[in-house]
Amino acid sequence: MRAKKSVLIILCVIPLFLGMTTEEAEHGGGTADFLGKVLNSLILFGGLTYLLYKPIKKYLGDSADEIGRSIKDAAASRKDSEQRMQDVRIRAKKVEEEVQAIKETGKAEADKTKQTILEAAREDAERVKNLAAQEIEMLTRAGTQDLREYAAELAIALARERIRKKIAPQDHSALIDKSIERLDSLHEESSSR
Repeated sequence: MRAKKSVLIILCVIPLFLGMTTEEAEHGGGTADFLGKVLNSLILFGGLTYLLYKPIKKYLGDSADEIGRSIKDAAASRKDSEQRMQDVRIRAKKVEEEVQAIKETGKAEADKTKQTILEAAREDAERVKNLAAQEIEMLTRAGTQDLREYAAELAIALARERIRKKIAPQDHSALIDKSIERLDSLHEESSSR
């Protein structure tokens, strides 16, 4: 360490001696000037290198370490991102499978519901058919009954007309008297019992 300090001091002092020349040397050649300038530059840059070597080395080492850490962090981040991407792909696949399962379940339920609705519609149609048949039967009976009553009324009316035409007013009185007698006898029999 002492040797380095001594060399540094010597290098700093030499340019001072080189700068001290006589007037003759100043008028003389440019070679001495050039060598002096080269020597000054070497001393200057050598001294700067000597003084700045450790700080620059430390700065460059720290920068390299920082860059290395950044690269490691970037690699870790990339690996983490790839893992997340893989997880997202797995989740997306699971979601697709769930959607497919839901579609299949929905389709099965829709088919089942469709069958249930069709069965209910068939039952309702059969029920309506039966009700219609019953109503037709009832209307037929009612119509038949009305026709019978109408036919009976017509028959009675025709019979009445025929009887009126065939029975003279005297026969009519005799029939009424006979009917009254019969009613009286029936009444007497029923009251004696």
